[in-house]
Amino acid sequence: DCMEHRGACSSGMDSTISICGGDDSGDGAGVMTQIPWELLASEIAIPEDRSGCALGMLFLAKEVAKRIEAKHILESALLRENFEILGYRIVPVDSTVVGERSSKTEPWTEQIVVYHPTARGQQLESLLYIARKNTEAQLTYESLYVASLSPKTVVYKGMLKAVHLAMYYKDLKDPRYQVQYAMWHRRFSTNTMPRWPLAQPFRTIGHNGEINTIQGN
Repeated sequence: DCMEHRGACSSGMDSTISICGGDDSGDGAGVMTQIPWELLASEIAIPEDRSGCALGMLFLAKEVAKRIEAKHILESALLRENFEILGYRIVPVDSTVVGERSSKTEPWTEQIVVYHPTARGQQLESLLYIARKNTEAQLTYESLYVASLSPKTVVYKGMLKAVHLAMYYKDLKDPRYQVQYAMWHRRFSTNTMPRWPLAQPFRTIGHNGEINTIQGN
């Protein structure tokens, strides 16, 4: 699916509008796909029973000490829900395609693979949600933003032009990245400043327009 958006500053509607930084930073783009287990299995030992496995996409601070602390907090939250940490992998990226504005807040991106010995289906999703919320209660998005944490899907996104998405995330051009579906999105909003975490798709949705609340948006 292709979710177009008015006023975009990326892909076919690239521009030098000041909100986009006036450079190659873009205004946000991303893709949600099935988890590419074949790719992950080349680096991390994945159990044959993948029904208890989940993958997390993590935006971390580039400072090593902050990164270690954030991962420790996340691991503690997962272990409290009886998850096993199967391993991490550094997501390969090409930072040369990132614009000047985006590069100032470019995160360190890693993936975490976890396994639960008993929980499956909705119960597994619920435990992942609890672990994520407990982690977020202790950290800011600058220290750790969980772009996705799911047994089904993974989100690759960023403060990028859409045309640069697959250039930046090298996984997306890896022949082992084989999935049955993908949802692609460019541009995230018309009334908020671009940020890496605010790019879409989000963890479960990608929307074309504004989501308003009673108190505003």
